[in-house]
Amino acid sequence: MKRRTHIALGMLSTGVILLILIALGVRPEMPIGDLIILGGIFGIIPDIDILIRKHRNKFTHSILASIITFLIIFLLSIIKPDILISNFFTWDSALVAAAAVLSHNLADSLTSWGVPLYYPISKRQHVHFPIIGGRLRYDNLFANSIIEISAIVILFILLTSGVFIGLDPVPENFINLIRTIIGSF
Repeated sequence: MKRRTHIALGMLSTGVILLILIALGVRPEMPIGDLIILGGIFGIIPDIDILIRKHRNKFTHSILASIITFLIIFLLSIIKPDILISNFFTWDSALVAAAAVLSHNLADSLTSWGVPLYYPISKRQHVHFPIIGGRLRYDNLFANSIIEISAIVILFILLTSGVFIGLDPVPENFINLIRTIIGSF
């Protein structure tokens, strides 16, 4: 999948996490807009493997990467070594980051390359999403556009539906990010 598709899915996975938290009666610690931006950023983090080694290496594109992402951020939220850092390392940012990394890996499992999703438990390199996985090229313009538009529309509906009323408002930088993503079509 394309980078902006992963960003959109990371943001959408944040919306899903927020809905689950609200349904459970749990109030997020970070502002919604910050969490959504964080989800977009962590939606592309697994592709950092391009800088290190080869794309879709075993670790960054596995479920283990999501688990370790959660654990690192969650443990740092408990330690809170510095006030600046403690604003980022919260329990809800740990959930959002892990969900965004997982959404990236599940999206890549739709492509013909697949991902080593179960590494290190399974050495299978090319795991595909059930039924529809393995049929898309990563650069399929139609598939990427449908996923991006759907994610943005669903997120927009969530943000404007009143579900998040009473929580911290969406900051202006988030609105500008949405405009930039929509403008890139």
